[in-house]
Order: sequence, then C-alpha cells, then structure tokens
Amino acid sequence: MTNPAEFTGQTFRAQADRTHHFVEIICHYVDPKQPLRILDIGCGTGTLLFELLKILPLAAGTGVDLSEANIQVANDYCQQIGWEGRLTFVVNDYLEFQVEPVDLIVTYSTLQNIPASAELLFVKIAADLKNHETCYIIAGVKKKKIIMDKIIPLKSLTGLLKLPEAGLLRLDFLLTEEADGVYIRCLDFGIMSRGNTVNECQENIIEAMMIYLEDLPDGQSLFNPAPPQYWQMFYELRYHQERTIVKQLSHQAKQAIVNLPVVFQYA
Repeated sequence: MTNPAEFTGQTFRAQADRTHHFVEIICHYVDPKQPLRILDIGCGTGTLLFELLKILPLAAGTGVDLSEANIQVANDYCQQIGWEGRLTFVVNDYLEFQVEPVDLIVTYSTLQNIPASAELLFVKIAADLKNHETCYIIAGVKKKKIIMDKIIPLKSLTGLLKLPEAGLLRLDFLLTEEADGVYIRCLDFGIMSRGNTVNECQENIIEAMMIYLEDLPDGQSLFNPAPPQYWQMFYELRYHQERTIVKQLSHQAKQAIVNLPVVFQYA
C-alpha cells in the first residue's frame, strides 16, 4: 500500500498507448449506444474518461482523485471542450466518496495504492455498481497479447471525407472479426464501432465520426491515431489485397501499367 499523501499535490497522466489499449478492452464489454454512467477511480487528469466518452457518445462520467492538481487539469480541459454537462471531477478519497450506483467502473494503476484490504475495497466497488455481480479486472502486458490474438483482420478500407474549407481528407479503416462481433476502426481518428454485419459497422462508424467531429474543440487536431498494431494489420492487408489485384491482371493490362508515367502526389 502507498501513503495517499504522496499523490495530493502531483499530476498523473496515463500513457497514450496504454489508454488506447484500455479503451479498446472496455468497449468489448459495453454497448456504445447506451447512456452509460461511468466512474473512474484515481482518474488522474481525466485522460481515460475523455477517451472513453469519445467512443461512447451517450455516456457521462465522474472522476475521483486525491490530487487537487490532477482535478484542476481535468476540469480546465473539460471546460475547454465544453463537456461540463458530461463529466464531473471530484477531489476525494475513493473510500469516503459517495456516489449513486453507476453502470461501469474503470480504474488504471490505482487500486494497489489504496490503503485498504482487498475485501473492503471490492465490497465498496460492488456497492457502487448497479450490476454488482460481475467485475472485470484487466491488468498486465500478457493480457494484451491474448486479446490481440483473438482479432481476425478482414479488410483494409480507404475513404474520403469532405470537410468544409479543407477539401477531401483521406481516412484509413480496418475491418476485423472479434469474439463479440465485427468491428471497424477509423485509424486516423482512433475511434471504432461494432456491429453484427459489415454494413452495420460502416453505418455506425459514420455516425461515430460525425459525433467525434462535432465534439472536437476548436483548434485541436483531427488526428488521434490508433495503436500501432492496428496500423500493422491495415498495411499487411493492403499489401496482400494489392498483390491479389496485380496477379489477376492480364498481360496486356500489366504492360499498360508499365508504360504509364509515375506521378508523385505528395512531395
């Protein structure tokens, strides 16, 4: 156990790649179309909640943390992006914090620092959950490999998004089959949608992208790239798809390609 006083004046932010990974795991267990209420124990500067609410457009969240500095940073950013109605950040000891039961509790690298027995801690967590019969604990690097092994890449896609005053923006998408359905990820924005069919996935990702763009604060970059393992899947699929196309070309078509001049679009 750690002395809680060590955290009160400091700020802590989860690493971006780990946050992405954690969000991916959480989204396997929740329905993004439900108005979920989320509690983040030891929320730090709110990174995990901010990322979750990008993926879960109807959700609202509460973050609790011992550090006033953390909560100040989280509240400042929340006001900056206009999410005061969706997120609340509170300075408090989780063991003393009172909250109406929520749909989902998340925590990142925090429970081991709470000075309480495991039995007492999980009794409180269970009481703070609406459905307190099931609890998922996700930790460790090995778990990441297990989950990635269950993802079957299906297809790489490229789309064009027309933006006002900016023209066409190329976006890359990865379609995968996973244990609980089909997923499509917009790799450039770092968002994903789930569906029972490919068509449903495509419809859902368009809706998710519109919400993502509408909620994007002025002056903030559009791009929030997905973790490297998904880009690797995308480019491996793209390579095999293009090789398949070339193999199917007739000899005359191949000769025509060879004789075409090469035009470099990007310098």
